[in-house]
Amino acid sequence: MKDFWRKHLQRLCDSIIAQTERARAGSKHSVIKGSSIEFVLRRTLREYLPEDLEVGTGQIASNTGNISPQIDVLIYEAKTFPRLAVNEDSSVVVCCESVFAAVECKASWSKGQILSNFEGFIKVDLERHGYFNQRDLFGGYFALIVDGMRPRSFSPFEDKRRFVGFYTLKGGKSWRSKYDERCFEKHDGNALEALLSDMMHDCMRKDLKELGTHTLTWQTVRTYAQWQNH
Repeated sequence: MKDFWRKHLQRLCDSIIAQTERARAGSKHSVIKGSSIEFVLRRTLREYLPEDLEVGTGQIASNTGNISPQIDVLIYEAKTFPRLAVNEDSSVVVCCESVFAAVECKASWSKGQILSNFEGFIKVDLERHGYFNQRDLFGGYFALIVDGMRPRSFSPFEDKRRFVGFYTLKGGKSWRSKYDERCFEKHDGNALEALLSDMMHDCMRKDLKELGTHTLTWQTVRTYAQWQNH
């Protein structure tokens, strides 16, 4: 069964590369290329992640009024937390307290752009309300790169409060800094398999029960809308 699973994930990885290559061949516009990659990844994650983990795209907001940049793939809890907005293109705005993970999708490595998005995500994610502002509940950050890359340093991305990972489909390499660790370790192998494994482990480490009761959720949501006590 282990060999079957790995072979299946390798075929899936090859399929994602082929789909993104078709998107590249069909358009020279970088936005269209990036959108195609994130669309394929969202569909893949919906099919393979546990159903308790909602998969979407959009932004996260804090009750202080700050909002993150657009995030290609959002993994969040939607059973107790309401969405703050659902747009016509199906993108969402969600409470930062509900977020398990954020994923950036790129055709090629762009450190400056990815770092800017990472810092924008972190700024809002650190503004969680009350109970949810616990160090071990902050969202993980993942970046999926289709092309290979040779990073010199990941030091700007070091953050002991969350899992941070970078994955290249071509060349099969990943660099991961686990929760409560700073240094990044390099891993060779199917990067899609590594992404799924790391994402599931980090999201499920936070267990849905640990995200709090409905009462705690209500207390948090009330601060967004400035509703009075009932």
